[in-house]
Amino acid sequence: MEKIASSPISNLPQEIYLEIFSWCCIRMVILKPPWRNYLPTLVLGQVCKLWHAIIEQNPQLWSTFCAETMGPKTALAEVLRRSKHSSLDLTIWLQGSLLPSCLLTTAPRIQQLSLLAFEGENFVSLFNQEFKFPALKSLNLRHGTVREGPYPIIDPFSGAFDCSVLTSLLVSRLSFLPSHPLPSIRYIWIDHMRLDDACKLLTQCPNVEDIHIGSIRLEHFPGNMVPEPSFDLPVALKSCVSLSLHTLTGGAIVDTSLQCFQLPNLTSLQFKRSYCPTSAIDLLQHSQHLTSLNLHNIRLSKISLPQLLTNLANLRDLSYSEDDPWVENPTGVEVFSCLPPRTGTPHG
Repeated sequence: MEKIASSPISNLPQEIYLEIFSWCCIRMVILKPPWRNYLPTLVLGQVCKLWHAIIEQNPQLWSTFCAETMGPKTALAEVLRRSKHSSLDLTIWLQGSLLPSCLLTTAPRIQQLSLLAFEGENFVSLFNQEFKFPALKSLNLRHGTVREGPYPIIDPFSGAFDCSVLTSLLVSRLSFLPSHPLPSIRYIWIDHMRLDDACKLLTQCPNVEDIHIGSIRLEHFPGNMVPEPSFDLPVALKSCVSLSLHTLTGGAIVDTSLQCFQLPNLTSLQFKRSYCPTSAIDLLQHSQHLTSLNLHNIRLSKISLPQLLTNLANLRDLSYSEDDPWVENPTGVEVFSCLPPRTGTPHG
């Protein structure tokens, strides 16, 4: 033990300690799945004296944690205690509709928070309570499911929360509609949401700069019924400079989505694993400031790449990749052959 304590490991940079500690935690989860909820205590109990000292003296090692259950006897309270005054990045699976009291008391230290639940109703009850995190910069809300096939989207629900410095918001498989504007939001990721609910959410984020939209749905009810939009169109997003559309597999979905947004200051546009329909031309014609266009694993619909490039005088970065390789006569081969020379940046 003396040789270990006097070894050069005691002089390693803090970042190395964090990597080693994280790796040990991952290995423990793999080897002992039933113990995952008590992971920090177990890790401490199976390390040498040197690591006891290192972990105790470096509270930032405890600043990132993922808990599947919560309560006074789980590891969460111990993590919060050992992290002392460090900023926190927490991922928590909601087993009920209440946040643990120990989490609420440390709210001023939480900068990144991911809340996941198999039961969407847990989110509804959660936002009916006081949700106050004054230091929170990033919030992820994910409705998970173990079922195969299309993921269910719970009915829209409204919520109020006090997160005055929140800049990043991710919402997946939920129709979350904030009850008040969120002017501090700069980045938003919307996934598996109905289009009208996505537009309502975006109207509450007037200063958003970077938008990612994936797996949007048009239907409201069984039978693929498409109701009239219940909001004013188009949604004006004057601060948005970057838009990414991914996994939009129907031309009608992409067409409708693009027609919903007004993006006068857009500089970067990405289509990924999506159709790129004729409505994209209309969008690009009103995107005079566009400097970056990325088309990854897409299918062009009734248009060619040169048509998309019309009037894009400021374009500096253009990248393109073909459709899925199993598609017969992939559009990408034909379009790439039409690509004007010296257009865009070479990609190996």
